Amino acid sequence: MFYIVIPPPQQYKFVKETIQENVPKGNGGLYIILREGKVLYIGESEKNIHNRLRRHIDKIYKRTDKRSDFFKLAEHQGKLSIYFWVLSPSLIGFRKAIEDLLTNALEPEYKKWDLKNKMILLDNLFKEEKLLQDNKHQIELHDGDFYDELDKDDMLDRLGQHSPAMRKYWEEFEELTIHYGTDGILTVNIGADDPMNLESNKAFEFAANIAKRKGYSTFYKAEDDIRLYGQNCLTERMFYFKQ
Repeated sequence: MFYIVIPPPQQYKFVKETIQENVPKGNGGLYIILREGKVLYIGESEKNIHNRLRRHIDKIYKRTDKRSDFFKLAEHQGKLSIYFWVLSPSLIGFRKAIEDLLTNALEPEYKKWDLKNKMILLDNLFKEEKLLQDNKHQIELHDGDFYDELDKDDMLDRLGQHSPAMRKYWEEFEELTIHYGTDGILTVNIGADDPMNLESNKAFEFAANIAKRKGYSTFYKAEDDIRLYGQNCLTERMFYFKQ
């Protein structure tokens, strides 16, 4: 366990150094962030809790995406305690189950905040759908029947143009770009609303299926960092494949 105090911003370097010195590299595990005894967040990492914590500190201090907004709230500022556990190889496969058990038992504030925001977003989606339905155009067919000019797919496309993040309710991942390198490497860039989704096996399988269709069946590597572009944009990660 170690403590961090936020703000001021100059604490950022100190916290990074604390993680560097105290959290082992190359090990999976779990971590819990608390403020004054109240659980704020529970997280896990399959292969490198060291890197996961470093990225989480970026979220607290520097990042401006949706997930970081939680830690910018006044009630979540101040002296934070971070507990971490390195899991043995025999337990690492159960990390998500352990995380779920801890989440159900401890009820972290982030889950409550996230659920509230999702309910607000869902309410806005229903309101927008109702607005589209109220303003739909009817086109007469030759046989006298009618059909809705704004069908469901059209509505989802319009919502997606407003905010890419809204697509997560229908598509977990999105194929963004594909690049054929002169070195024989295929780069598959995929997006997701939640940056943690891009670290999952599902993200790898999604990218691998795209590469396989292009004739590249051998996984080479995945981009270490996940790129963030702000609250209303998808996060991105590149996966590399060989033939």
